Amino acid sequence: MKKTIRSYKFYHNSSKAWQAIYQSCRNAKKSIYIEQYIFEADIVGKSFIKLLSIKAKQGVKVKVLCDWFGSINLYRSRIPQDFKKDGGEIYFYRPISIWQLLRPSTWFPRVHHKLFIIDNKVAYVGSMCLDKSMLDWRDTAIRLNYNTVKDTVKYFEILWESCRSRKRPSSLKIELAQQKEFNFYANFPQDNNYLLCNEVLNRIHSAKKYIYMASPYFMPTKPFFSALKEAVKRGVEIILIIPKKYDSPFVYDLACSYYKEALRSSIKILRYKADLLHAKYIIIDDNWSTLGSLNFDYLSLRMNNELNVNISNLKAVAELKKQCLLDFKKSELVKLSQLMHKTIWRRLLGLMFRKLKKFILQ
Repeated sequence: MKKTIRSYKFYHNSSKAWQAIYQSCRNAKKSIYIEQYIFEADIVGKSFIKLLSIKAKQGVKVKVLCDWFGSINLYRSRIPQDFKKDGGEIYFYRPISIWQLLRPSTWFPRVHHKLFIIDNKVAYVGSMCLDKSMLDWRDTAIRLNYNTVKDTVKYFEILWESCRSRKRPSSLKIELAQQKEFNFYANFPQDNNYLLCNEVLNRIHSAKKYIYMASPYFMPTKPFFSALKEAVKRGVEIILIIPKKYDSPFVYDLACSYYKEALRSSIKILRYKADLLHAKYIIIDDNWSTLGSLNFDYLSLRMNNELNVNISNLKAVAELKKQCLLDFKKSELVKLSQLMHKTIWRRLLGLMFRKLKKFILQ
């Protein structure tokens, strides 16, 4: 009897996702396409580049698209030049010139994707970057197989050709041709096109029972925050999982003003106590979920190119919810009083950063 291969598989740890992606790349026969926000020039990045160079020499078509800002260390190294000599292709999205340094609004959009496509048959999408420092991070990714994958290539080619031609990419809503239970949605802020965000907002507006969310950043736009508050008023339970630790005090101070507003609106917040939380997902009412690169912050919701998989396969949604409940158990409830212990200066800095956010990024 022929063995049935599942159309999807979840990974909830960066290193496990890397291992699976690496093995799929090793098995590649025709093509490997990669989009990465952070492709670091460290032991993890170099191990992938070494493998990709070997595959390119074997005749496999290898294309790597990195964000210039997120992958600046790789850009400045000799690795791209050596990789090209081996037959690989690599581009860096929207390099920032010296003339742009004092104009932050010109730095965007960035490519914030984490996408791997192998032989047009297997795709990995999620929140994991290629960076040694993220080895034990709590990330979420999904592997999709066969007919659920092929239309992702269209989106990759749009950004790839925009880098080659240095022209603005055209908009495209990607829907899987034969399996509607897994749909790819993307944001194109350069065209004022927010297909992914609009779909998420529509789902929040239609939520009836619960909304469970995980994100390392919660600094939402006004429409997103308003939609959550309205859902609470309808009786929808909303639980947000955030990291317990932050790499930057600036990010924490900025986020805290939103946390306080959320708590006052009866949105429950949990701090993830185990590994550093970098996963980005939403689960609504047991029948829909989304995961990928989309954070619940201003950059993701308004400024960056983002890519998610929206899932309506009930078994997959239930599986992701099961992991979410495990995340709950590894988290602690945040109380409003805990956020009020900061000094007055830290509170004022958070509020100031919040007001300056749009001014700096617009």
